[in-house]
Amino acid sequence: MAWYVMQAPMAGALSYLHEFLMVEYERIFGSEVMHRIDCTIYNDPSCSGPYCHYTYPALIRLHQESLDYWAQTVYQLSHEMTHYACFSVRGRPEGGLVWYEEILCEAMSLYALEYAASNWNKCWLYRINAGFDRMMREYLDDALNERATGGLASCRTPRALLAYEMARTAEIERSGYCRERTRLYRAIRQDPVAAGALPYYVNFIRPGSAVVDFAAWQRANPYNPLLPVLADIQPVK
Repeated sequence: MAWYVMQAPMAGALSYLHEFLMVEYERIFGSEVMHRIDCTIYNDPSCSGPYCHYTYPALIRLHQESLDYWAQTVYQLSHEMTHYACFSVRGRPEGGLVWYEEILCEAMSLYALEYAASNWNKCWLYRINAGFDRMMREYLDDALNERATGGLASCRTPRALLAYEMARTAEIERSGYCRERTRLYRAIRQDPVAAGALPYYVNFIRPGSAVVDFAAWQRANPYNPLLPVLADIQPVK
């Protein structure tokens, strides 16, 4: 399956950054997952925000005033590419958990910034600005310093977590899980390939709830180091 970048000012930079990130995303999630559904990427400065549309073909919409701020492009694009991976694994538009995927996508965005900074010389845009790795690290540092609140952590019962999920609060209040996404990011950076298993959480959602059965998942995949971290992050034990 193919990926397309719609033409726009600086769309060439977007294409190069997508190709650059795709190498690592294929390594983590697998080529089959990352190419199962055709996908078009475009930027719309007038929209409400970045989004991955679960359609056929899929659509990844960025929300940038200009595509020449490459660190922001990496942050937004990697987030939506992770949503795409989750969509690809479950194979249908419905059935995902917003709270879980937002934590995973945000953690992968942080990892993508670190990856971009550490491997910038492998990106074609290095030829234009060899020192842009510093901007990637600054963007990462700013994200890590965002003020955190305790929105997700307060959902200590299945009913509370389901209400949080049904209201799609995780899409609106990112600060409510900053600590959780940062903790997952720090775990991912120790073993990035282990993150390839994380979209398969859909096989372990307890019916009628927003709770992931991490005990069953860990029995099925006992050696993945990220599952205990996510099990501890989930506020319902």
